[in-house]
Amino acid sequence: MRTLLLRFISKIAPCKKWRHKLRNYLKIQRDVEQYKDNLKSQCKVLTRVQALQRPVKVCFMVVFDSVFQGAPLYEKMLKDKRYEPYILVVPDVSRGIQHEREQREKTYSTLSGRYPGKVFKSWDEITNEYKDFSAEMDIVCSANPYDGMTHEFYRISYLFRYALPIFFNYGYPSSCVSLYNAKSLFYSLNWLVFCESPYLLKELSAHMINGGSNLKLTGYIKMDDFAFVKQYPRERKKIIIAPHHTILPQDKEYFGISAFMEFADCLVSLPVRYPQIDFVFRPHPLLKGKLSEVWGESRALQYFRTWEEYPNAIFQNGGSYFETFANSDGMIHDCSSFMAEYLYTEKPVCFMLKDEEIVDKFFIGNAKDMLKRSYLARCAQDIDDFIRQVILAEDDVMQKDRVDYTRKEVAYNYPHATESALNYISEALFLNRK
Repeated sequence: MRTLLLRFISKIAPCKKWRHKLRNYLKIQRDVEQYKDNLKSQCKVLTRVQALQRPVKVCFMVVFDSVFQGAPLYEKMLKDKRYEPYILVVPDVSRGIQHEREQREKTYSTLSGRYPGKVFKSWDEITNEYKDFSAEMDIVCSANPYDGMTHEFYRISYLFRYALPIFFNYGYPSSCVSLYNAKSLFYSLNWLVFCESPYLLKELSAHMINGGSNLKLTGYIKMDDFAFVKQYPRERKKIIIAPHHTILPQDKEYFGISAFMEFADCLVSLPVRYPQIDFVFRPHPLLKGKLSEVWGESRALQYFRTWEEYPNAIFQNGGSYFETFANSDGMIHDCSSFMAEYLYTEKPVCFMLKDEEIVDKFFIGNAKDMLKRSYLARCAQDIDDFIRQVILAEDDVMQKDRVDYTRKEVAYNYPHATESALNYISEALFLNRK
């Protein structure tokens, strides 16, 4: 009765601020109730999985071929006879049917080539309908924390009743979005969530519905494999250009960090002005579509085509970027996850900062510390200074502080995070198995 009354008041209250507060309160109450329901289901599923006399089926769901953050754990489970891991390509249903179908086919093609016989399509080839795989899962690893982004069959809010969900981030948490996600029901619905650093363990726990009771400190699993990427001898310097996609007006309030529109002309001119350097243009997969909305399709396509035609530049359209990172000399970007990930190379990085306001508005404490170890570009001249002084002249004055900070605060337990995660899972499942 009390809840019904509050719902009614949340609709008729004359003050918008109070309506908003009441609706938030009611949402939190709903999330808490579903979390309690999840605990009951989780206990039953855990008991079932612990009693299995066969290998545990582990489903790794993947949307984008470029962000299979579960690869290190998947590959480690392949070598463990107690597990039977497989990959399920699931759709992004949030950006139109054409994108949905093109992306799922691209992801399937990439991953099935890498892991023959271990990758499955979530859709029926004849009817094009999506299939329910819940009966084929004992453990499920989610593709990302945005549950509504994929089909209902592949959402943790559906699957938690049938399998034990585990999660670790596809990007290193460094923004306010990370805290927003931690507050969501998704984080607390998971059986285990693997955390990247002591700082994040404390920060995320403070925002989670369950107080972080399912959060386990392991390190950043995604980067473990980077330790084994081969570096090749090069005579020419190589710089990665990696612009983010948050360029639309509606992005500005939610997560408007991209400075691409301010630096687009400068960036595309770099291969011409620095013919002695090789460039890798690696935009966020969503940038091209958004740029078409701003500039029009013709101008956006021409911009990308220009990069493709340069003799000293490569246009990299998705896929793994570890080898690119390892075989580069620096990066120019405005992407929050790359703030941490490129630090693993221990090479200099330049962050395009369109204004100081975004730092406090969109970044949390660790990101602010990362920015202090980055060269900041507030204008085109700053990018030229970075290239000439830091890359070409090799006068990297931030090197020692950046490397010390990375090893101590960012690359926690590197490259053994995957091993720690597998130990947490195995101890929970097999400790009492005879």
